[in-house]
Amino acid sequence: MEVLRGKATNVKSEFVGTESGRHQVVLFELEGKPVVVKDKYYGNEVIIINETDDVAVAGMKKNGVFYVIAYKNFTKDVLGTCFNRFEIKPMLLIGGIGMLMMCLAAVIGITLNKYDYAGIFIPMSIIGVLTLVLSISYSFNMKAKAKKLLD
Repeated sequence: MEVLRGKATNVKSEFVGTESGRHQVVLFELEGKPVVVKDKYYGNEVIIINETDDVAVAGMKKNGVFYVIAYKNFTKDVLGTCFNRFEIKPMLLIGGIGMLMMCLAAVIGITLNKYDYAGIFIPMSIIGVLTLVLSISYSFNMKAKAKKLLD
């Protein structure tokens, strides 16, 4: 995870509607580098970055574009986090493994319908639930790390 800080220039903010809801997207440059801040819009929380604001962002760079996980606007004294595409892949992978384990446990339990196999499908269910919890905690951990970098 990297941190960039500087004056925001060429700031463009818009709300985009998708099948998963409305998102706010803020595009700007820091020290000439393109930065993208994208977050789900809930109606009361907006990304506050304006032209020439002193901003620090924490996130990751891909293909020359910096994708923000957390930002701090020193001019407006605002700190925010964003749901980021770098969180989605690990969450889907880890969560998918958890769901697969729980489905396999259910299929084994239903098809065999015997308590002799409880030693197989009970641990599989427990592992499935734990991997789902892990995928959610991964997201919170990424945001917490990004916020800490900005303090």
